Amino acid sequence: MVDPLPASVELAIYLYFLGVAAVGLAVHGRLWLASRVRRRLYDGAFVSAVVDRREEP
Repeated sequence: MVDPLPASVELAIYLYFLGVAAVGLAVHGRLWLASRVRRRLYDGAFVSAVVDRREEP
């Protein structure tokens, strides 16, 4: 039978998993937002609005 881990080691393992999950969520969120912005930029509506502003006197 395996002896149980000390509470400090168990806490460190759980904190490591939470840290990895937080980093993964942050990377996923940044990629998701970047794709939405890129889609809006090349969708035409945003680009035409910027071009219209530049043509005004």
